[in-house]
Amino acid sequence: MRKLIFLLTLSQALLAQPRENKPLPIFTKKPVKVIDEGIMGWSFSLDGQWISSEMTIPVRLISTNKSQYETRINELGNDNINELQLYPVEFGNDTLVMLVKLYNDGSYEYERTKKGWSDYIIAYYFIFDHKELRKLGGINTQTSNIELALLDYGQVKKTKKKDVLENIKRQIIVKDKTDRFLTFTIRRVDESKTVQFQFACLHDIFTDVEGVLHDAELRGKSIYGKTLLLDYLYYEMDLLQFQDFFTMPTYVEFERR
Repeated sequence: MRKLIFLLTLSQALLAQPRENKPLPIFTKKPVKVIDEGIMGWSFSLDGQWISSEMTIPVRLISTNKSQYETRINELGNDNINELQLYPVEFGNDTLVMLVKLYNDGSYEYERTKKGWSDYIIAYYFIFDHKELRKLGGINTQTSNIELALLDYGQVKKTKKKDVLENIKRQIIVKDKTDRFLTFTIRRVDESKTVQFQFACLHDIFTDVEGVLHDAELRGKSIYGKTLLLDYLYYEMDLLQFQDFFTMPTYVEFERR
């Protein structure tokens, strides 16, 4: 009888335990910052020439072989930017930031015969504490790596622009920390008041590059996360435009349900 009373008391105590939900991220209805132009991509060709393309880092080929650059696959570049979006994110008492990179990709339905090409958009998202943005305030003329600690990251494949945010919401799980960083390899060019950079989602220990169309390798090894990356490829844009994009507005209105 005593055992039964004890079990009943224990079960009642367990039922009385408060059930606390973790906060869910709350977003603004639209991104507060958008860039879809004004970025030039550059790469150092195999025969030692700098090649540029708007919003695209060209594939590293022989510069005089123009037809190679014009294939469906190579037109996408080593990497490209369709659009960059910045969202403030309310998470409990914390303010987070989500950077979304939309980039173009494509494939053939019949790879062997190169028939049935389809274009599509991939959205890669990076979520981090808003305080991490301060690290981008100290860009100097010496190439450096700036790491923003990520709280979540991932991609949505073959999405439409209008569906990007809703698709991302379905898979976000904000964590206390992850083993990945949003890593900018970056430098300022004083004479032209521009900034040269590339960024990706990199693992803390392993060579595992995400958030770009293709890895960049030298002698079979990735050069992402190394300062020599900018000796071979980068994006270039106006420094003030870059700084403005990564500056959060003082007031935002979140979409509450």
